[in-house]
Amino acid sequence: AFPTVEVAVAEAKRRLVLARRLDKLVHTKQRDRAEAEWRRANAAEIGIELDSDEDEDAAMLTFDAAGKRSKAKTAKAAKMFAKVAAAKKQAKSSGAPWEVAAAAIDAAADDDDGDDEGSDSDDYDDTDGMGSLVREGFDPDDQASHAKLGQHRAKEREEAKLRGELDAMLATP
Repeated sequence: AFPTVEVAVAEAKRRLVLARRLDKLVHTKQRDRAEAEWRRANAAEIGIELDSDEDEDAAMLTFDAAGKRSKAKTAKAAKMFAKVAAAKKQAKSSGAPWEVAAAAIDAAADDDDGDDEGSDSDDYDDTDGMGSLVREGFDPDDQASHAKLGQHRAKEREEAKLRGELDAMLATP
């Protein structure tokens, strides 16, 4: 037989089990999302309204839309921060007077201000993502909606945890 190191085989098995759990979780999430989108699109196409049984679908699509909006907002903030940092670095290296440097930094920050959308819900800040959810149609007073949000966030945490564990395992030799 082919000589193997038992420790390496055991480590490979652990990685494989973790990868399978992550793949199953991601596949289930993608399948559910695709089915929900298919039901919504077909119901709209034939002009019918979905039953309350499809509340799960609506909740999932709402959470996904809010998550995309939140990620886009974070990416935009990071881009603006990078522009301001580059303007600061350029101003510092060129030896320009402080007023000129401040004007360059303000100009870099103002470049991204034109795309801001007005919020129709000023009651919620976006530190926990609730503002994005409310904008996407989430009812903050509905207990069932909060239960679905809790389930959604638990799945997201589990996926993030599995991804982190797998990344850590793959990083070690």
